[in-house]
Amino acid sequence: MNVKCLLGCFLLLGTATAVAEPPRVPVTVDPNDPEKRRTIIPREAREQLAVAPHTWTGVVDPQAYATLERQHEILKRLNEARTDDAHMILFAMDMQFPGTVYVEVQLKHDPDAQVDSEENRAAIREKQRRVLRSLTAAEFRVRQLFERSPGLVGHASREGLDKLAAHPDVAGICPDDEPLPEKLKTIYKNDLSPGVPGEGVDEPGVAEGKVDPDVYRALTLTDRVEVTISPGNHLLPPRTDVSADVWAGDRLRKEAVRQARDRFLAGFSAEELWTWSVCPGDLSIWSFVNREGVEKLAEHPDVERIRLLELVFAPEALSVER
Repeated sequence: MNVKCLLGCFLLLGTATAVAEPPRVPVTVDPNDPEKRRTIIPREAREQLAVAPHTWTGVVDPQAYATLERQHEILKRLNEARTDDAHMILFAMDMQFPGTVYVEVQLKHDPDAQVDSEENRAAIREKQRRVLRSLTAAEFRVRQLFERSPGLVGHASREGLDKLAAHPDVAGICPDDEPLPEKLKTIYKNDLSPGVPGEGVDEPGVAEGKVDPDVYRALTLTDRVEVTISPGNHLLPPRTDVSADVWAGDRLRKEAVRQARDRFLAGFSAEELWTWSVCPGDLSIWSFVNREGVEKLAEHPDVERIRLLELVFAPEALSVER
């Protein structure tokens, strides 16, 4: 695995917590303005903020499309700047939200429903599933599904925005300006008891060596686990750039990687794969997947390996850059 990419996941995506005294508020790159920072809060705290008032005309707030256009301008300017700071911002964009806007998706609901009732939660979850099944994993990346409020937040591409706007369960879409919810809890290999030889051999992809059997063990503990997905590099076009312009060559290669990865992700729904981050230098994908997603990955001809994550050092040993 690309070491720089691994460190970037901790430092840029908010998986680390600060250790200074007094504790500092975790921050990460703002997905809608990569030259700024945004704080990270517990998922329950974001849930309590609920959905924003629908103050715009129509389904999609025009600011959602304007944010996408602004990101294109930022990308162009950073490429022209070619500074170390520009390189780090571009790296963060490549890892987490290339070509997307971070939005709140508001769902149609019964205003008289009891917020904390099981019936209301079940109705919200079913609408969330229907919406996510209508999108590909390249068009929308889930950050959090609300349990009591009729909505969700995540990263939407332009195609994703268009599909969301036409979905019968969607009432509104707007850029989300609230603090980012922290990462969904990750189950690491280190959290599991030692496996038994031959365990899980009957599970899809295990006997073929494509799926780490610990993935299925982790799925007995939770509905969705974080895995590293390794599509084959044969999906990338042959490397033909021989330009002496290293910066331009690097950007061209990363764009080729992004396009190949999006083509791969287009084969899965946004319900099956909740892509958390990617590695700009290769096709590696870190995603929270349900059992349906794992089984589909196991059958996919372009997937080489699906692994459960393993801790090699404590995340709290890292500090968050302010």
